[in-house]
Amino acid sequence: MPKSDAERRFKFGFTLAANSINFKEIKNPDVSEYPNVMSVQSKNYAGFLLGILSNMRINEWYDLRFMPAISFGERSLEYRIADSVSIKSYEKKVESTFLEFPVMIKYKSNRLNNMRMYVIGGIKYTIDLASQAKVDNDNFTIADKIIKIKQDDLSWEVGVGIDFYLQFFKLSIELKKSFGLRDILVQDNTVFSTPIESLRSQMTILSFHFSH
Repeated sequence: MPKSDAERRFKFGFTLAANSINFKEIKNPDVSEYPNVMSVQSKNYAGFLLGILSNMRINEWYDLRFMPAISFGERSLEYRIADSVSIKSYEKKVESTFLEFPVMIKYKSNRLNNMRMYVIGGIKYTIDLASQAKVDNDNFTIADKIIKIKQDDLSWEVGVGIDFYLQFFKLSIELKKSFGLRDILVQDNTVFSTPIESLRSQMTILSFHFSH
């Protein structure tokens, strides 16, 4: 006889998700070299994620999840910079294609009919395949200079979700926040990097997990 949902130790499936990525920027207290930088603000954009779900049941209450994924996203930094005539605005977009490797612990509530609440948390290693960390900014005009971001990042994640046990599969709807642990700014002493002491990634993810 096939095993019940509670008896299966390993479950596999796939994930579709929407994300929103931005930066947590820390302004440099010593920007005397560029006193004409009036403001720096982070702006987020929507993206999406595709992942493969692997879940191991530890006991009735806990699961271990590994979900390698590819994620596409975009964020930007908006600058207001004064010159001798006026204040000009510059938007520096950073497009990213991430390979993500999160390892998460899932804590589940009691099952009520065909649904169950849970909380989840863990750590994620990320590789940005679109990183331009090695691009030389020296020969670019101020309008063409880019924000250089390191390729590797590490973050911690926490979220909540609901499992729905349907007739032929399980659907999980999950909302999660991701907080970068590393400073990912490549400091190359331009008017755009010098006013910032550090940059860390932040991400909000709405996921739909499908498993057997």
